[in-house]
Amino acid sequence: AARADLQKAAPPPALAFGQAPANDLPGVYPMATPTTSVVEIVAGLAAAHADVIVVVAAEAKALLAAHGHPFVNVIRCGVSGKSADADVALGDTDDALDAYLADVFAGAAAPISSAFVNFQVARGPTGVSA
Repeated sequence: AARADLQKAAPPPALAFGQAPANDLPGVYPMATPTTSVVEIVAGLAAAHADVIVVVAAEAKALLAAHGHPFVNVIRCGVSGKSADADVALGDTDDALDAYLADVFAGAAAPISSAFVNFQVARGPTGVSA
C-alpha cells in the first residue's frame, strides 16, 4: 500500500529516458524509465548528464542492485541506519549526505559502488536494439 501511495504522489516525468534538462539549472527532474532495471536506470540518468546519482533505499539489501557507473558517482543511502552496503545513513545527521558528497568530489572518499561497476543500455519497451 505504501508503494502505491508513493507512486500516486510522484510527479509526472519531466524528461524522457536519457534526456538532459533543457537548462543548466540544478534541481530534481523526474525522468521516464522504460525499465525497472536499476543498472539501466542509472545508465539513463548518466546519459541525462547527472553529476551524481543518489540511490535511497529503506532496506540495505535493496542497495545491492545499485552498482556504480563508469562515468558518474553513484551514492547509496540507507534510511534504516548504517550498513556495509550504504555510503551514507540518512538518519545520522541532517547534513550527512552533504558532507559525504563534499568528500567524494574532493577525492577524499570513494563510493562503495565504485568497486562494483556495471553498465547496460536500455533497449526500450520492445527489447530491440537498433
